[in-house]
This record gives sequence, structure tokens and C-alpha cells, in this order.
Amino acid sequence: MFPSRALAFALAPFFLVVTLIVSAFFIPVPVQAISFAAFDKMGSADQAEFVAVMVDVAEASLRKAGKADAAARLDQVFANTNPAVSSSEGVAQLEADIDKARSSRVPVQQAMLWTMEYFHIDVPVSVSNDIKAIPEGFRPVTYAEFHAKSPEEQRRIIKAYGLVGALDYFVRDIKERGYKNSYFNTLSEAKLDGEILDFIKTQFPATGPQPGFAGAIKAMEPEQPGGNPGGPMNGVALYVVRHSEGILAAREKAIDEQAVMIPDGRLVFPKKNGVWVTVDKRGNQTPLEDSLQPVAERLRRCMERRQIFAEEGLKACSEEVGVPPAIPAEFNNKAKYGIYLYSHLGHLSNAEATTVYAGMVNTLGKDIVESAAEKVRTAERTPTEDLVTHVKEPYKVRPDGSKVEDYDVPFPPGVIGVYKSQLVAMEVLATEDTDDHYLLYLLKARFQENRRFLPNDADKWTYAKNAYDGLTRAFGREQVQSAAHLIHPATKRLLTGPIMNQQALGATRNDPFEAFEDIPARKDPPGLVKSPSACKEKLVSPDSADLYAA
Repeated sequence: MFPSRALAFALAPFFLVVTLIVSAFFIPVPVQAISFAAFDKMGSADQAEFVAVMVDVAEASLRKAGKADAAARLDQVFANTNPAVSSSEGVAQLEADIDKARSSRVPVQQAMLWTMEYFHIDVPVSVSNDIKAIPEGFRPVTYAEFHAKSPEEQRRIIKAYGLVGALDYFVRDIKERGYKNSYFNTLSEAKLDGEILDFIKTQFPATGPQPGFAGAIKAMEPEQPGGNPGGPMNGVALYVVRHSEGILAAREKAIDEQAVMIPDGRLVFPKKNGVWVTVDKRGNQTPLEDSLQPVAERLRRCMERRQIFAEEGLKACSEEVGVPPAIPAEFNNKAKYGIYLYSHLGHLSNAEATTVYAGMVNTLGKDIVESAAEKVRTAERTPTEDLVTHVKEPYKVRPDGSKVEDYDVPFPPGVIGVYKSQLVAMEVLATEDTDDHYLLYLLKARFQENRRFLPNDADKWTYAKNAYDGLTRAFGREQVQSAAHLIHPATKRLLTGPIMNQQALGATRNDPFEAFEDIPARKDPPGLVKSPSACKEKLVSPDSADLYAA
């Protein structure tokens, strides 16, 4: 139920790294098959790209050898998608043969030859040599290299990466993280697995026009101005993921628009047995508190009669229903109000919320966190439990009376009366006292993109503390604190949040955390080399970061 809430937890592997090294793709070299020692050093996405290259080289070589029928048969087996194998017949067999090749201690390319033999596709010596000629130093194709190729070559690459690479990544993701935690299982639970496999097959067909070509090219472009563009594998993966997100978001929106909102702002849904539940980001259902079950039912009857739901329905029905106090008594105190906010506004289960809040207390200190929670708990709120704000909207008025966004309006000082979200306000209040705490606030926002490296019970605040310790080991505590001291009080833009004059701080980027990265990196380039392994690769604890592994 409501699978799009779980999607973000399954997407991280697609976006972790954009490789910017020179590719050896399709460059003629002496016959030298790649070893598993080299293959196993690649990440899952790079391995999937290598598999796509093998299939593409085999198909192109067959055509060059005058074996067009054999090439067409090869294309077809990789186009025959099947949800039962999480990919296609060709990818499933090739992955099985890769496992066989690894245990047989033969080069990776031998698996491609076995797969072709399995599907009764003759392999001339010239084709075998071409497949084996993919060099030991294989690297993914970069954005620049891709755009330097001819339109015909670009289309061939996108076809291979879509029809083979994306499907192979599904299988590799399952092998690496287990089926339960895989992206494909997220699609399967949403009953989207067959639809997405068909989408890939129709967008990147074995023959004819490539409907997905333009979308994959667009997805290679950086999301933010000045960001690093991705390669073709990244573009194809993003194109598929965004399509999945779009379907799930549309489903969730349709459901949420018919949901019942209770006074604390939560959306609740009735089960067939009449029990009302909340649904967290992972799609897990938690029964609503017993005291609120009848309230939810009365609100539902009112909203259905008026045909107004969610927030508007709550506004229309609150007086008629006579809603009780919004906060359960158990959480209406400074010690537990933070747990309440993470659970109900952060859409976490009670256990998850308790873990995150405990990490916040351990990282920042009990007195600081409880003081922040109490200020939020006692602040003036709207009927929908947002904090009352007194900040003028950042818009200019044109001569014709219409509004236009004003990017020159700075973020005003203060927290209460400025921030609408209770959860955000609590986090800001707890981290505004020192530069170090402000940096922890920025670092915890990087938790999800590094989630795959962390234990299952990790929380964002413990992650932030370990990341901070890793940064100090890479650059030195003085440099880290000096950079944080510059970023913390810097004027930010109200409309979007970035720093308004990052150049004055010695940074090139205006996102607060990216500006922080720029400052010590310019002063200490060796620290920049050490920081990825200190801050991204091994964040179970700061002591586990090998700063000299890069």
C-alpha cells in the first residue's frame, strides 16, 4: 500500500557516483579478456554497463561478420522480459553464466560466449575475439565521450544500456542487497514490475526507433546549474526511475486526495476491517491510537458527505466533529515531543522515530534537544498543526498587479515565527547555537544518499556525527570549524535557501553544504582526496574510515 513512500529508500544505488574517468569503450585493442579481479572492483552500475557493452559488441560483431540473423536472435533474447527473473531471458542467462565463469576461473567474457551457445547462436572466431577484446582497463562512458560520438553510435549505446544495462542492474542490485531490499522488489510490491519491464522494452527496443532516447539524454544533464553531468548509463537509469516515480506519485496523490486528515496533520486510511492506520515512507501501516479511531471515523463521514477531503476537509469538518487535542498525552511533554514530530510529521514508525530522536539526543545533547522541542511544542500553531509564521512572502508586485518571485529577499533571523514545519523548526533550534552543530544539521541531510553504506539501524544524526569526525580527520579540525564558521552566519536566500554571496566566502557553489566543501578543499587539495573515504565510504564509525585508501 502506498509504495511511493518507499521508493526513495530503494533508489540510492542509481545516484551515488558519476564517474568522470576516461573510457576505453569500443577502442580497438589486442585481445585481452577482463579478469574477475578487475570486474569485481567495479560498482554494480559499472558492472551492468560492462555487461551491456559485451552484448552490444557481440551484436555489432555478428553484423560485421555477415550474421545479421544471428544478431537479431541475440537482440531478441535480451528483449524478452520476464518479471519472474527480474529482467529478461538473456540477462538472466548471462548472469548465471557470469557466476559460472567466476567459479570456473575463466575471464568474464567467456560468460557471453556461453550465453550465445545456450541460445544456439553461432560465434565465429572474429566475434569471439571482438568480445574478448574489451580491455582490462574498462571504464564507463562519460558525458563528454558520449556526446563526441556520432548520432548512430549514441543511439546504439542508449539501446544497449536501456535494454541490457538497466535490466542487468536490477539483477545485480538483488544480488548485492537481497531481494527484499532491492529496487525491483519495490516495483513488485507496487505491482509495477511487469509494467516497468515493458516500459524498458518499448522505450529501448531491439530494432527500430528508440522512444526513450531523448528522455535518457535529458536525464544525463545535471539537475542543478553547474553540477556534474552523468554518463549514458546514469541517464538511462534516471529515465526509468523517474518514470516509476511518476506512476507511484500519481497513485499516491489520488489516494491522499481522498484521505482523512486528523487534527495533528496526519493522513489516515481505513482498512477493510474498519481500523484506521497511518502509512510511513516505507509503506508500513501503523494502527492509529485508540483515542483517535472514532475521531477519524467521524471526520470520514463528514468529509464524504461534503466531498471535501484531506486538509480542506479537516478545515470544513473540525467544528462539526469536535476534534480533541491534537497531541496524544504520552507525547505532550518536552522529553517525548521530538519523537512525536519524527513519527507524525517525519512519517516514521514509532520505533524509527525513537531511534532517530535518540541519535539526535546523543549527538547534540539532551538539554539542547529538549529545549528546542519545548519551544516548538508551546509555539502558536494553525488548525492543521503548522507553526504560525510572520514572514512576508518573497514576491515582487509588477505594475499590472501580478506577483513575481523575488530572489533578493534574505532569510530572516529567528526560528519561531519563521519556519512553518514543527519538525524543521525543532532541528534548526537544536543546531543554531554553534557552528559545529550547524554543520551537523547540514551533514544529516546527506544521510539518504549514503544509506547503502550504513547498518540497517543507522540514523541520520549518528551518521552526521561520524561524517563530521571523518571530515576533521581529512582536513583537520581547525579547517572544518573555520569553514563552518563562515557558512553558518552567511546570508541565505529566503525563496530557495542557498547562500546569496558565496564568492565572498571563498566558495564557488551556493548550496550551504557544497559551499562548505569548497572552502577547505581549496585550501587543502590532499584533504579533498582523503575525504570521500573518510566521509562517504565507511560511515559506520569515524574510526573505520581509512583516510589513505584513496
